[in-house]
Amino acid sequence: MGVQILLTGFGPFGAVVQNPSQRLVRYFGRHPMEGIGLTAITLPVSYTQAPCTVETLIRQRAEIGHPFDYVLMLGVAANSSFWRVERKAHNRASAKLDVDETRLAPGPITPGAPATLEATLPVQQLVEAMNGRGIPAHLSDDAGDYLCNYLFFRVLYLLAQLPTPPRAGFLHIPADESTFRDPEHSPAPIFPFEQHVLALETVLHTLAALSTGRGADAGTMSVRKGDER
Repeated sequence: MGVQILLTGFGPFGAVVQNPSQRLVRYFGRHPMEGIGLTAITLPVSYTQAPCTVETLIRQRAEIGHPFDYVLMLGVAANSSFWRVERKAHNRASAKLDVDETRLAPGPITPGAPATLEATLPVQQLVEAMNGRGIPAHLSDDAGDYLCNYLFFRVLYLLAQLPTPPRAGFLHIPADESTFRDPEHSPAPIFPFEQHVLALETVLHTLAALSTGRGADAGTMSVRKGDER
């Protein structure tokens, strides 16, 4: 079966007409990687639907005896000029409306829970692996104040309750050429989608190699035009 990875991305919201995290989820869902059993799903930018979907998948896989080894969540950081490997999720609710026009009450996401929860992925190794492939990537301690941080915290809190949880983390992706209706108005540099594919491929290979004890020598994938749509 290979290493089992749950990969999630988000759909469009606000000025983000095509979310690069969704494009990556679709691309890798259509292009299996040797030795990796990938479950790739797109989540709505919804406080209710996004965490419930992920939590249900994690529990179901554990119940049938085929748990995930890793949970890798993706989201867009439209104002970033590099990939951000998040180290922490913060227990703070967002005041922003989601796509369902829902707003959270002020205060913690989960009352009584710690103020922060740390990613359980090997974050420094992921940064180094991407940098080694020419991908600009840095560690980050701020997953934002919207669905990305909310989902990240909810998932880490759930996993902390499980006896043998998968390792989990969150990666923020810069904008690509399809993120905005008018790329010229992007608040940060635009990345080619092919570079995003290389970055995520490197991360997935690194996780698989760490799981099996092999060296993290990533191959390359060629992006065929139209495959990411």
